[in-house]
Amino acid sequence: MELSPIQSVHSLECPHCKAVLLNVGPASSQVPGLTSWLTDGDAIPGVPDALPGQTQQALMPMLSVGRCAACNGHYYVAEVITLSGPLDLVYDWMAGALKEGASSNFVCRLPELQQDWCLFRTSTDAGAVSEYMMGPFPLCGGIEGPNGVSACGSPRSPWEEAREIVASQLDLIAEFQRLAEAIDAGGEQLSPA
Repeated sequence: MELSPIQSVHSLECPHCKAVLLNVGPASSQVPGLTSWLTDGDAIPGVPDALPGQTQQALMPMLSVGRCAACNGHYYVAEVITLSGPLDLVYDWMAGALKEGASSNFVCRLPELQQDWCLFRTSTDAGAVSEYMMGPFPLCGGIEGPNGVSACGSPRSPWEEAREIVASQLDLIAEFQRLAEAIDAGGEQLSPA
């Protein structure tokens, strides 16, 4: 298990054609062509609202979707947003109501993971927000309805897959969270002893 600060650029690629969807740098990210790489998202139902053993750490699991500009293939990412405190603070951050400070981006690596994850960590006036991003994964067709992406009334497959991905990785996310907090506290150790 390794949590590595991004030193130059880590690219997220389309699961269909391998075109670059997002370039993640040490403290920011950029979409090639200045378009949007994720167009909508919704909370993933059926996932606990706290990390294991960290009841004071609010957790918001999200499924977000996009379409590749190069091949028009649909994809989704499973995101887990955490912040110390009540879940309302996560909603405040998502709405832009929390003052943001410095950002740091990391790659989460574990040999048994099929692909690396990204961790976007942002300081706010309410504490550090961690956004774990798993994917992108292929999506056969869109899951958007007249009101955008919604778990209500959508095909089950991507929601079930995202719920399984997130639920099966909560212990690992909790461990990466401890590593990120150790780095914030000035620790040099990036992997458990």
